[in-house]
Amino acid sequence: MKAAWILVAVVLSAGCSSENKPASEAALADVSVYREPSPSDSLFRMAFGVDGRALAQLDPGDEYRFRLPAGRHSFRYVLGVYDCTEEVGIRPGETNAYRLARGCIIERLDDGLPAVTAQPTGPSTAPAMTEADEMERQQAAAPGAEAVGPKTW
Repeated sequence: MKAAWILVAVVLSAGCSSENKPASEAALADVSVYREPSPSDSLFRMAFGVDGRALAQLDPGDEYRFRLPAGRHSFRYVLGVYDCTEEVGIRPGETNAYRLARGCIIERLDDGLPAVTAQPTGPSTAPAMTEADEMERQQAAAPGAEAVGPKTW
């Protein structure tokens, strides 16, 4: 009986010494997307989302940073007549930087994002998407993408 209690105490103390992070938090990876400037579409915002959830509206030259669980994800952007989707692999501990460009280009950049001198980064220049008229217009242009609720595609 005494040996059983010692075994239970050892198991419990081993569990207490390990870090107790939720599995989803431990496997999150940093991700950055960059909208490449283009003179032909600079008047329009690019609606960007991941796995069916709208994340940001990007102006030319904007960068947006966020975190995702490691693994396969679906990136999507809508820009004018372009409604583009690409399956990407997010890897923990690596550079997860992507270039978004006119013509349905969603490209992984292994060397990180390009140096942007005059453009601020982050959500301040890429506000969260709303149910605004622009988003509704983009949804109407992509009838196959049905909105499920706020901030979803």
